[in-house]
Amino acid sequence: MEQCQQRVDNEKKLLSIKQEELEKMQCQERTKLEELSGLSAEEAKERLIESLKDEARTDAASYINEIIDEAKLNANQQAKKNCYPNHSTCGYRNGNRKTRLVCSTLITMK
Repeated sequence: MEQCQQRVDNEKKLLSIKQEELEKMQCQERTKLEELSGLSAEEAKERLIESLKDEARTDAASYINEIIDEAKLNANQQAKKNCYPNHSTCGYRNGNRKTRLVCSTLITMK
């Protein structure tokens, strides 16, 4: 039993030494990268975050434009369905204005 405990203690010490070596190597690598890039780790992180934010904004704007285009297409298709089959126009009341649908073109008249 005592031998097992001794072996476990030795393994813990070895693991601790290896952990310290790994941390030291990571620090050296970070220092080398900072020297090569001319940026600190914090500056590089900030640039990466800003780049990701810009990309997310661009993707969101693109997605919004797709939704708007799809909504316009659906509105035009729905407007075509609402036209009377034997007439080229159909009228709707919109407040003080009369709105007339001519095929897929919407003309608002006072």
